[in-house]
Amino acid sequence: EFLKTRVLQLKDHRKSAKVYNGRSIEQIWDDADRDYQPHELNLEGRVRLESNEETGLRSRLVKVGDADNWQSNISSPDLYVKVNTAISILIDQNPEAVFLPAGKKYEKNTLLAYGNWKNSWEVSGAKQQLKNFVFNLAKGGTAFMRTYPKKIEMKKRIRKEYYADQPEKDKYEQKTIIKYDDLWRESLSVKDVWVSETARPGDYHSIGDWFFEKEYSLQAFEQQFGHYKNAKFVRPLAGEDGG
Repeated sequence: EFLKTRVLQLKDHRKSAKVYNGRSIEQIWDDADRDYQPHELNLEGRVRLESNEETGLRSRLVKVGDADNWQSNISSPDLYVKVNTAISILIDQNPEAVFLPAGKKYEKNTLLAYGNWKNSWEVSGAKQQLKNFVFNLAKGGTAFMRTYPKKIEMKKRIRKEYYADQPEKDKYEQKTIIKYDDLWRESLSVKDVWVSETARPGDYHSIGDWFFEKEYSLQAFEQQFGHYKNAKFVRPLAGEDGG
């Protein structure tokens, strides 16, 4: 009961709180999403002065977006492209870590710990999640990520080693295949996360509570959470078929 009430409070607060020029953070995020996508500028009747390439002087008025002139009305998100490219290059070079043993007897353990750390970045796809996290931070001014133990299991019919005297029906056996069982880092969409009213930039401890939502297809939900006893009470969203 507390959760139901608190979720509505968090959502109402974010929607109503004004953070800049009388606008909410959600309005600012919507503007950033719209500007990020290439689109046509709304320049009805707008003209610009064309510059003479030889003299550098302005020579004539050109209607922006006119088929007969060179001025385009297509918006190009150059800033976001540059930021995204820079982030990708920097994160591909980093992060790197130095593991130092506390004593000689810990040297081998330290090498093992470093190997596990290095493998975690590659196997879990954490580097791509970090790129998403930093890009969200650059575009929306804030970003959210969670870390949790993740296990993905799949049940498959596996063909047994064949023997001539084996009946046809016994050629296959049911096995559970573990695709992933390790720590998982996940970058969350800023629009799907709500934090408490006490949260302040740069102060992690100011966050009293927080809540996030995530959509699953019915099949993906059953695969990941079907073994929990309360999973039987989960129903698809109203009006949606299997989602």
